[in-house]
Amino acid sequence: MPQPTTIAGLTVTIEEMHRAVAEEDTAGYSDLNRSLHLRLQRISRHETAADLVRQLRNRAVHHQYRLSMMPGRSAESLAQHAAIVDAVVAGDEAAAAMEATSTR
Repeated sequence: MPQPTTIAGLTVTIEEMHRAVAEEDTAGYSDLNRSLHLRLQRISRHETAADLVRQLRNRAVHHQYRLSMMPGRSAESLAQHAAIVDAVVAGDEAAAAMEATSTR
């Protein structure tokens, strides 16, 4: 189970993402999204997977930007990310994995 400070960081990031969506701040949301992904990678302690994800993200960065600019995409993404964080906070690795693999 993640440390309490780690859990607090995840929940604060999700709260900030909610504000960014409400304010239609797509650039801010994108930064927070990146931060959340990095936090989750550190929590996972799976360096091979984290390296692979970083390599794939570097190759797909221009597609991610276009996707993030689509109307409603930030809100949809936030719901998916909040479900992952809820599972991580609850210490439910199976649910977190299921939520993470069901995101688009």
